[in-house]
Amino acid sequence: MRNYILTESQQQLVCDHLYLVDKVIRFDITRIVNNPDYDNDDLYQTGCIGLCNAAASFREGSFPAYARKSIYHELVDYFRDVQPHSDVQSLDGLAEGILAKLQDTETV
Repeated sequence: MRNYILTESQQQLVCDHLYLVDKVIRFDITRIVNNPDYDNDDLYQTGCIGLCNAAASFREGSFPAYARKSIYHELVDYFRDVQPHSDVQSLDGLAEGILAKLQDTETV
């Protein structure tokens, strides 16, 4: 987690572009992740963090384009963090397979 204080101009950028968070969630994220288990408030809060990160690191160019990418990447990182790890699931499946083979050999 990044700790920083936004300047007044950066805060104004965030306020002026809050609509981008909704836009990214509705048009970019829901096409990729259509899962009702994700709370919209959590998604919005995470998107706002991405918007603040964009305002803090923006130097020049088109802020809306830069902010959309930052919001999108923050949300993708969020999904990566909250999804169960596939390694754990595959190890569970592997363990079940080994136990089944051991039980088969014991019965013979």
